[in-house]
Amino acid sequence: MNHLEIILKQTWNKEVSCLFLKLPVRKKIIFDESIDSFIRRLADANHIETSSFFAMIGISKNTFKERINNNCLQRLSELSGVEVEKLRKLTFLDIFEGNNKEIDNLVKMKGVYLLKAKICPKCVQEYKYIRKVWAIGLYTVCHIHNILMVEKCPSCNGTLYSNFDSMTECKCGYKLTKGDSKEIEFRSLEKFLYNKLLGFNTEIECFNSLSFSNCLYILIVFSTIVNKLSFSGTVKFTSVENNDIEVFQKAMDLFFNWPLNFMNFIDLYNKTSLGINSHHSGVNKDFGYLYLRLVSKLKSKQFSFIRFEFDNYLINRWEGGLIPASNKELRLNSKFITGEKAAELLKVSHVTIVSLIERQLLVGAVNKRERRMQVLVEKKSVTTYLASIQNMLSASEVICLLGICRDSIHKLQSNDIIQGEKHLLNKKAWAFQRNSVEGLLNNFEKRVLMKGEKQPTDLYNFSSALDQFVSTNSRTIVDLIKAVLDSKLAIYKIDVCKGDLNSYYFSKRETIDYLNRTREGLLNRKEVATALKTDANNIGYWIKLGFLEGSAEHYKIVVSTESINNFIRKYIDLGEISRLMKRQPRWVLEYLQESGVVALSGKKIDGSGTYLFNRNEIFERFRDLIEPILSTDITV
Repeated sequence: MNHLEIILKQTWNKEVSCLFLKLPVRKKIIFDESIDSFIRRLADANHIETSSFFAMIGISKNTFKERINNNCLQRLSELSGVEVEKLRKLTFLDIFEGNNKEIDNLVKMKGVYLLKAKICPKCVQEYKYIRKVWAIGLYTVCHIHNILMVEKCPSCNGTLYSNFDSMTECKCGYKLTKGDSKEIEFRSLEKFLYNKLLGFNTEIECFNSLSFSNCLYILIVFSTIVNKLSFSGTVKFTSVENNDIEVFQKAMDLFFNWPLNFMNFIDLYNKTSLGINSHHSGVNKDFGYLYLRLVSKLKSKQFSFIRFEFDNYLINRWEGGLIPASNKELRLNSKFITGEKAAELLKVSHVTIVSLIERQLLVGAVNKRERRMQVLVEKKSVTTYLASIQNMLSASEVICLLGICRDSIHKLQSNDIIQGEKHLLNKKAWAFQRNSVEGLLNNFEKRVLMKGEKQPTDLYNFSSALDQFVSTNSRTIVDLIKAVLDSKLAIYKIDVCKGDLNSYYFSKRETIDYLNRTREGLLNRKEVATALKTDANNIGYWIKLGFLEGSAEHYKIVVSTESINNFIRKYIDLGEISRLMKRQPRWVLEYLQESGVVALSGKKIDGSGTYLFNRNEIFERFRDLIEPILSTDITV
C-alpha cells in the first residue's frame, strides 16, 4: 500500500469530504468502456491496487454483486474529476430505471454479468481497456476480431471476475492475451448489441424504437424458445458455450427481414409438434411453449408488434383452429374474433359471415376440418363493414318499410327505383340504400290527393291495383310505381297512421282507364305467337336473342304491333317457308342447306325451337318456288 492509498483510506474512514483530495493523475473516459475499466485505468495510473480502489469508493468484495450505485459514482467523481453523469453512462444503471420490474429482473439475472467477466484478448492487448458491451450475457463473440470471448483462464480453468486486479492476467499468473483465440464466423448479434447499447440505429428496424433493455429482454425470451426447438437442456446466459452462442444468434435472426423470418420460424415450430399435449386441436397444442411465452412474457404494449404478427400467422397461415377462450387477455388484445362473435356484432347468421369473407367484404379465414368449420375474422374489418352499412337496409328491413314481398323489391331494384347491391350469392344478403327507400315513400306522400276517413268503396288498395296491373298485359309492380311517380295515376290515402305502400289507394275507374289506354298496341306471348303463326315458346327465344323487340320478365312477355311488323319484314321462319313452298319442313331445310342458305337461328345454332332465315334472301333466291306475298304487315 503506497502513501496515497493510506491517505485516501484514512480520509474515507473519518468520513471527511474528499473534495480537495483528487487523484494526482487523471484519465479521460472512453465512450464505450465499462465503469470497471475506467476504475482500473485510474488505479493503475495512480499506482493503487485495483481491489483497494474498489473499496475506497464503496465497493467491497462482499457487496460487489450489488455493483456500483450513485454514492459510489459520487465518490469516484470527486476523486477523478469526471462528472457523475458521464460516469453513469459507463454503467447499466439507466437501463433498469422506469421499466417493468419483470423485465428488469430478467435482464439483471440473465442479461448482464454482475460479478463474472469476459474479455477479448486482442481488444485488451490493442486498446488497453474493457468495453461495456462485454458485460452483456448474449455478447459471446468480439464484433471486431470475430473471436470467442474468454471467460475462463486457459491454464487453470478459473473463472474471471470483475474485481480482479488485472484483466490481462489470471491470478495463477497466466497471460490471457497470449492464449490461442477461437475464431468464429461473422455474427450480426454482437454488432447489434454494441450499436444498440451506444444508442446507434441498427439494421433491425423493428428494434430501433425499443430501449436497449427491451431488446435484450426479447432476445433472452426468444433464446429460450429457440433452445427448446433446437437443443436439449437449458440455455446458459452466463457462459460462453458453442450451443448457447448458436442459440443467441438464431434468436437474433428471427428479427431480420421482419416478419418473414419470424413467420418461417413459427412454421418450423408448428411442424415439430412441441405444443402442449391435448386431445383437441388449437393454439395450445400446436404452439404450446411459444404461445405461453408470448402470452406471459411479451404481454406489454411495447411488444405488441410481435403478438400482432403471431395473430397474423394464425389467420393467414395456421390451419389449427381458434385461440382458446381460457386465454382471455390475448383474445381481447388480438386483432381477430371468432365467426360467432362477428355474426353477433353484425346481427347475421354464421353462414353469412362465411359468405362475406369469401366475397372479401370481411377479412378473415375459414378453416374446414372434417365436419367442423372454424372461422376467424379481423376486428377492424367488422368495424369498417358496420360503418359502410349504416346507411344500408337489409331485404327484410325494406320489406317491412314498403310492405311488399321480397320478389317485388328486387324488381324495383333492377329498374333503378330503389338502389341496392348484392353482397352475397343469395338474395337475402342484398343491401339497399336507406335514402332511396325512404325517398320512394316520400315521393308517394307528395302525390297524395286526399286524406281522411273515407271508406274505400270505389278505391283499389295497393295490392288490388297491383293485381289489375299483373292481369293486364303481364304488367308488374314497376309499372304501377312508375305510373304514380310520373303522375299518370293518382293515389289517395285514408289511414294516416300507416307508412308503407299499402296505405295508398287508387281510384278503380282511373286505374282501369289507365290500363286500357296503355294496353293499345301491346300483345302478350300467346297473341304474338298467333300473329306470327308459330309456337309460343319461340317468342321468348327470339326476344332473348334480339330478333324480336319486346320485354320478357319472369316469363311475362309484352310485344308491340310495331315490333311484330318489323320482325315480319326482316325474318321468316321454317314453318312459313314450308307453307309457301307447300313442302314438309324437313325437305325444305335440307333443300335450303344444299342451296347454301345459312340460318340465322335454330336448334343446332342457338337452341331455339325453329329455324329463322333472312326474308329478303329467301324471296330473292326462291321466288319461283313460293307464292308472292303482297303485304307483310299485320293488323291486330
